Amino acid sequence: MSKNKQFVYLEFLRILACYFVIFNHTENKGFFLFSQYAWGSMRFWIYLFISVFCKCAVPLFFCISGALLLGKQNERIKDLWQRRIFKVLSLLILFSFVYYLGGVLTSDREFNIKTFFMRLYSSDWNYSFWYLYAYIAFLIGIPFLRAMVSKLDKNSYYYMISLVLFFSGILPVLEYLLWNGEYTMNSNLKLNWLCSNIVIFPCLGYFLHNNFEIKTLKRITYLWVVNIFSIILSCYMTYRKVMITGECSENTSQTFHNSFVLINCCAIYISAKWLFEKYNISEWIIKLINSLGSCTLG
Repeated sequence: MSKNKQFVYLEFLRILACYFVIFNHTENKGFFLFSQYAWGSMRFWIYLFISVFCKCAVPLFFCISGALLLGKQNERIKDLWQRRIFKVLSLLILFSFVYYLGGVLTSDREFNIKTFFMRLYSSDWNYSFWYLYAYIAFLIGIPFLRAMVSKLDKNSYYYMISLVLFFSGILPVLEYLLWNGEYTMNSNLKLNWLCSNIVIFPCLGYFLHNNFEIKTLKRITYLWVVNIFSIILSCYMTYRKVMITGECSENTSQTFHNSFVLINCCAIYISAKWLFEKYNISEWIIKLINSLGSCTLG
């Protein structure tokens, strides 16, 4: 299998994730459209389901990065910084500066380079830039992730996935069902480092790309049944919180949107991999997908 065909499903996932990212920034006209309808109405549930489903965008990007980068065991730390980290850091600085200049030109603020760099260091100039900060952190930690994934067997990956599902999904749901968020587990007991986007999803992507075999369509079907159930559960928990708090704002009602995003990410990733491995895709479609996938950063 040529390299283009071997990795074309990753480019397809890039396009899909990019579309989800765009949708996640449509506010009341798309992503948060469910809030515009009566709580518990049919349209409320439909648009809420779509909103929760599309939260897999960033996890998919991290999975793709893990699949492509964690296997490069021979890359020197010097090359990692020169070819990857400084590149993304330069993009962050450049576009943050564009936003800063825009703010200076449209207000009475005076240009101050110290103010720019202090805010660049402590926060971000656009909400979307949080991903660039997180991606830089992922790149810095790549040597440790590479060493870790090279030593893990299948059971260790399944154990990792189970732990993340418990601490990020099952436990918060149980806590809210029992105590309406009044009591939560001591943070020192939680595996926050493992549950972070820059650890679990790159490791998941590496595992699914290199060590996971898709044996039957029936197993994918079972996975999608579990996935749909988990999304419905996230929707119910969102509805429950809205009814208890009486608030349905974009900042307060997303507590459970990411609870089971790991399952959704697995279902989409595995399905795309199976689709492109199972069927012969024409060469012009592969070229088109590779071309579009390469444009996602821009």
